[in-house]
Amino acid sequence: MTWAPATILGGLPVWADVHWGKDADTPNGAGDYWAEVEDICWRKRDGSRGKSITQKVWERAENYDCYFCHTIEEVEDYLDHQTREREGEAPSREKVSLL
Repeated sequence: MTWAPATILGGLPVWADVHWGKDADTPNGAGDYWAEVEDICWRKRDGSRGKSITQKVWERAENYDCYFCHTIEEVEDYLDHQTREREGEAPSREKVSLL
């Protein structure tokens, strides 16, 4: 279970629970990698996780962003940035502001 900040429906702030995996290898080659959104909660003003979104909002968001591709991409970007920051590879805020 990986919770990370993301947006839905063009910018509404949420926390998304994304799961990644890989299908079993087949005689024809390696299995495919996959990702899916398991749950989405509203992001409160203080940044904490709120209630899960309703089924109606879930369906609208899924229709707006097919299979939550954009949401999954945002979560991947966030986690990549966190990893680089921990390893000391992320640019400092000062350098980013100069760009």
